[in-house]
Amino acid sequence: MPQLSTGLSDDEVALVCRPKRAMRMLDVSAPTFYQLIKDGLIESYKQGAARKVVVASLHKYIAARIAANTSKKRQNQPGDPQREGAKV
Repeated sequence: MPQLSTGLSDDEVALVCRPKRAMRMLDVSAPTFYQLIKDGLIESYKQGAARKVVVASLHKYIAARIAANTSKKRQNQPGDPQREGAKV
């Protein structure tokens, strides 16, 4: 699988980015993105007038979403011993 380029060399991994870039990375709208910040799911801070988004928090958010979706899929599989006795 080809690896996407960030435009940075290996020793220049970005720790923060601007909100517009973070929105593109997550493929979400501005209202959704700022709600994620308000809910504490994405970390950011102000530097002067500019808002900076912590890239590690984007990775953490995506990992949490993947984990949540994976556990939901496992719960919904037929033949799951935990669901066999559950009432529907």
